[in-house]
Amino acid sequence: MSEHTKPGEGQTFTPEEIFNNIASHIDVWLGDLTSLTYEEICKKPSPNAWCLGQVLNHLLGESGHYLKQIEICLSNIENADLKMSPDAETMFENNSFPDIKIEGPPSNQDTKVPDDLLSVRSALVSLRESFGIIAIKISEAQTSGKTQHPGLQYFNAQEWLQFSEMHFRHHLKQRAEIKTILSLGGS
Repeated sequence: MSEHTKPGEGQTFTPEEIFNNIASHIDVWLGDLTSLTYEEICKKPSPNAWCLGQVLNHLLGESGHYLKQIEICLSNIENADLKMSPDAETMFENNSFPDIKIEGPPSNQDTKVPDDLLSVRSALVSLRESFGIIAIKISEAQTSGKTQHPGLQYFNAQEWLQFSEMHFRHHLKQRAEIKTILSLGGS
């Protein structure tokens, strides 16, 4: 599976394949933390838009939530018979968020810029390790319950992992757009 993969209906990926993509996406962000200054990471392309640092903090926060959902799914079989929404089914069939700008909840306006780049780097490295561990747990699991996504209904552990990868990939598009607008080079 790569950034450009558009699986056909019914195509599935192993937790290891999904993790490898997540790790690759995290490595892209880690590269930015090496090549860009704190000022560049915190510069907004427009007054109401996020800077790269806010995108990173959003990814860290949401990914932590997704990891918790995966752990819950692996710990029981509750909600196993409940389904995801039709919109979610389409996303998973396409292995991608819709190619539109998605407006998140109003709380997104409260997303802070990082205090420093070292703590963000450390958090990303830790997150990559956590996703690697959880991918192994998913591979070894005999059963999985489901937990509810606020808008897309119910996901099992592997679906939460795949959703995490799609979420990272979605924000790589935003990252590229921000870097282009700010003339920060590379993609």
